Amino acid sequence: MENKNFIIGVDHIGIAVPDIDEAQKLYETLGYSAVGSKIGEVDYGVNTLMMKLGSQTIELLEPLNKGEESPIDRYIASKPYTMYHVAYKVSDFEEQINILQENRYVMIGEPRVSKSAGGKRAVFMFNRKLGIVELLES
Repeated sequence: MENKNFIIGVDHIGIAVPDIDEAQKLYETLGYSAVGSKIGEVDYGVNTLMMKLGSQTIELLEPLNKGEESPIDRYIASKPYTMYHVAYKVSDFEEQINILQENRYVMIGEPRVSKSAGGKRAVFMFNRKLGIVELLES
């Protein structure tokens, strides 16, 4: 079976946290450095902060407004400070979405422009066995 896809590689690992400032300090003790500052992704209901260690990038995600509903609330309640998603850069955004949908991935919301991704489109997809993946337009 041919494994046709348009994935270029892993862009980052998303980590859901209750408090970005606290998480940033924890990751700094491991050698990570912030890339830019915290970004409010209103369309996604989260604040994000990218951090790097060598060639590895993580994205910390916290609820946009503490005390208000956020898409990551239930995840944080059961698994704080753990991997939430893997983000992949793709060379053909639309085709990769189609390929994943044909392979039982479900789109979580519509593709949107993401500030954290430098103004490129992003979409989250879910697979029952693999969890959440994010596709990023390259």
